[in-house]
Amino acid sequence: MKMRSAHTFPVTPKLLECLGAVTGHGPIFPDLPRAPLLWKAFKQAVYKAGVNPNTSPHDLRRTFVGRLSAAGVPVQTIMRLGAWKSMSTLLSHYCTAVPHSTAMEALSAI
Repeated sequence: MKMRSAHTFPVTPKLLECLGAVTGHGPIFPDLPRAPLLWKAFKQAVYKAGVNPNTSPHDLRRTFVGRLSAAGVPVQTIMRLGAWKSMSTLLSHYCTAVPHSTAMEALSAI
């Protein structure tokens, strides 16, 4: 979004169904609105859902990374799915908080 360039990543049939997309080819969102409109729509959805009003789109990305990581998905795959080019960006911005239970499970697995 920052560079307004397209990202490509695999999309499941279920996601296509949820998005109302007919095919898995081509852009899913061909004409994205400007950032202020996206931010406003996101904040309205957060309010409607009764979620913490301080929630940001990056919280969704952190959840995405956390769930993939907890499922044992390799970091290289997570980077591709999230369109991160730099592992340092992924690690410093999205992998900062590891729940205690996750850390304990990892220790017990060795």
